[in-house]
Amino acid sequence: TGTTVIFPSDMTLEECASFIGNKKTTSRIVVQGVTYAWDGTAWVSVMTGDYYVSPNGDDDLNSGTSRNAPFKTIQKALTAADAAGGSKTIVALRGTYQTGVVAGMILQKGNKLIAEEGRDVTFIVPQTGVSGWQRCIKISGNGEEELVGFTIAGFSGSVRGTAIHMTGGTVSWCCISNNATDYDYTTPGTYYGSAVSILSGTIDHTIVANNTGNLPGVGIGANKTDGDILLDTCLIYGNGMSGGTNGTGGVKIQFSQPCACVIRNCTIVG
Repeated sequence: TGTTVIFPSDMTLEECASFIGNKKTTSRIVVQGVTYAWDGTAWVSVMTGDYYVSPNGDDDLNSGTSRNAPFKTIQKALTAADAAGGSKTIVALRGTYQTGVVAGMILQKGNKLIAEEGRDVTFIVPQTGVSGWQRCIKISGNGEEELVGFTIAGFSGSVRGTAIHMTGGTVSWCCISNNATDYDYTTPGTYYGSAVSILSGTIDHTIVANNTGNLPGVGIGANKTDGDILLDTCLIYGNGMSGGTNGTGGVKIQFSQPCACVIRNCTIVG
């Protein structure tokens, strides 16, 4: 009784539940960073937050402060969290979220954006019919920001970090795939990082795959760093050039001031 079982990051909730079998009433399970408990009929997340979002929610009619009245868009929840002040937790229910913020949503002020059921069932994609894309999200604030459990795919633009640009905070248990940049890289040392640009912060238990671009570090890149960088238990593969001669796949990090970069327990292929 009271046992918590933590599963490897490549297992799905269904696989983990099958492994537990008839021990449902005596355990909690942790799958891709999300904790579930058995409610008598199904495994349910024990995640709680200050604000909730759902693709079936409503930005105008709902308060966003309960599961029964969630906002529809992540941007609405971020705006509410910023206005409330303090570190707030936004819980995203499963589904696909479209963002029409071409310059990128901003996760700041110590706020946390967490996908309740993880990256296998929670997606952020560009809004159809919107032009001039730059990036999905920027993480910038006091370093306590967290982005957890999303798949971010399909973004493209003429900037570094078309999926994520971060100057601090933590990205965990995400999948960053099939994003692209067409930034015209002509001056060495100008910008690094096509899909993910990191100047400071932590990326852990995250997949960065099949992104394209012509910036050094098509998968993850950084230069002119602001602070320490940690890449921990990540899978980085299939990231490659889309044109030009200056791009490189995988990871490229170049420091501009004394700070530390630690890459541990990562698999990097291409």
